[in-house]
Amino acid sequence: FATLAEVYGLHPASSTSHIEAHLATAEVASALAVTLPAALLVKEQITYAPNGQIIELSRSLLRGDKYHLRVDEGDSTGSRVSFEEINDTTTL
Repeated sequence: FATLAEVYGLHPASSTSHIEAHLATAEVASALAVTLPAALLVKEQITYAPNGQIIELSRSLLRGDKYHLRVDEGDSTGSRVSFEEINDTTTL
């Protein structure tokens, strides 16, 4: 978001994400080096400025074997959801 702030003067205030499982197409499977059939996590996010203006739209295709979903709930700042890349030292 640094470019949005530095170049355009836009500062993110909130975002909404939708996360679904999808099967990879042949083109996506090739790009992500997975064998078909392959399930992916698809995350679509819309980011808003303080005035409600949409300032960013993203669509991420994530390999299910490389990422896991983390949800933090119950703290004073509200719920947070993040994707974390799995590496060789990560245990679930």
